[in-house]
Amino acid sequence: ERFVDVSGDLPAALVRLLPAQVEIALAAGDDETVEAAAARLTEVASTLGSTTVAAANAFVEGLLLQRRGDLRSAAARLEASVRAWQRAHSPYETAHARIRLADVLVALGDEDSARLELATARKTFERLGAAPEARDAALRMGDESAAHETRTFMFTDIVNSTSLLSAIGDEAWDDVRRWHDRTLTDIVTEHRGRIVKTIGDGFFVAFDDPVLAVDGAVAIQRALAAHRRSDGFSPAVRIGLHQGSAIAADRDYAGQNVVVAARISALAGADEILISGAVAEHLGPHMSLKGRGPTALRGIPEPVEVATVDWR
Repeated sequence: ERFVDVSGDLPAALVRLLPAQVEIALAAGDDETVEAAAARLTEVASTLGSTTVAAANAFVEGLLLQRRGDLRSAAARLEASVRAWQRAHSPYETAHARIRLADVLVALGDEDSARLELATARKTFERLGAAPEARDAALRMGDESAAHETRTFMFTDIVNSTSLLSAIGDEAWDDVRRWHDRTLTDIVTEHRGRIVKTIGDGFFVAFDDPVLAVDGAVAIQRALAAHRRSDGFSPAVRIGLHQGSAIAADRDYAGQNVVVAARISALAGADEILISGAVAEHLGPHMSLKGRGPTALRGIPEPVEVATVDWR
């Protein structure tokens, strides 16, 4: 609530914040906050005549009508909110309003319409990569199946890490590993990737954008090479990337396309970046590739097109 209070001079920000505050207060049974937030939104709506304001106001009015038991009026206002969010080109908010509308439709006994709203919301959330929201929509539909997301998956690995550890000792290895982890984490973040988890001496990373994923891989190898020149040493790293759909659950990914990315990484040599054809087809002329052609990967039934990125 404090964040909403300090945003009093930012009406546009309140349009996003106040509906969320209403939902939280409704869940907590805080009627006073509900009414206060709704009144503030009405005040903002009177000064800003935008489609976004109309969408947010209709959404909150629908929630209030639902709480008061006027379900038909609530459904009408939430439907108006869905249409307004669509006009405002706000897909996430549109899908969220559909979820709330589905709740009201279920209470009215219109299960078919509710399911349609939930299915549409789920599809939107999956397209946006909003895995928890997509999962919630699926569960509301009684669908226990996992959500799928399309991502570019990257696996990195320090080459011959065990031999390096034996050669330099525990303390020096710990310094090297920490520097490696900081460097890769910073570069992944700069390129809008998300580190899913660490695996051995490397990372499993997911990117929304395949071009940024490859640019990030190039930046990693160049950073390692630069450190080698300036400080005399950095570990050799192999990198592999593949794009495809995978099962998304608990901020992790699973499925054949994840395995393909890992297998491609395992093929790479020291200081090498290998990518699949599914990634390569998104790249422009700024990226130089050396073709390897169809490649057999362990456990994968069909050969996969693999290319080497010339990052130097």
